[in-house]
Amino acid sequence: MKFRHETRGNTVWVELLGDLESSDCNCLQAFWDCHVGDDLLAVDIDMTGVEDIDSQSVAVLTNLIRAHVTAGTEVTIHRAPQMLAHTLYKIGLLDHSALTLIDPRSDEQHAT
Repeated sequence: MKFRHETRGNTVWVELLGDLESSDCNCLQAFWDCHVGDDLLAVDIDMTGVEDIDSQSVAVLTNLIRAHVTAGTEVTIHRAPQMLAHTLYKIGLLDHSALTLIDPRSDEQHAT
């Protein structure tokens, strides 16, 4: 798994690449803590380059996204893997005006 980020004012752009596996969750959390601050107005997450994601990574990302959305940060996710999009739907986050999914994937297998 690789991460890229760029901060533009009060917005951070995050690109996630490769496979997101449970062994990467601590790294993902540390990256988020370091580069995605609590004082942001918007977080833009590009998941186009994510090839595979497991259920633990979905849970970690869901918690990170939920924390920002409930704090009032606008979160936009591009090309969310199907399992992440479905999880966000199941917990009711897609009803929140601060969360936007752009072109979520729909033709993938379930998370491993």
